[in-house]
Amino acid sequence: MKRGPWKNIIHGVDAPMKIKSAKIAKGYVMALWFEELAEFSGVEDIDIVSDTFIRQDLGDKDVKIYYSYNPPRNPYE
Repeated sequence: MKRGPWKNIIHGVDAPMKIKSAKIAKGYVMALWFEELAEFSGVEDIDIVSDTFIRQDLGDKDVKIYYSYNPPRNPYE
């Protein structure tokens, strides 16, 4: 298997303000994935996380943002 110059960084977001100090030492974030979106308090928390990891000017590069959640239980079961 060929190793690439990329890495996966995983952060829990129980307290979004705590990760404001997170920095990427080298390179840039090419994608963010918000899992369990329904567990976030609001769009403000999502904005804090996005702004934390997309700080620098990326020129013509795009950052992809993915959202996923577990659907609610079926009330008719």
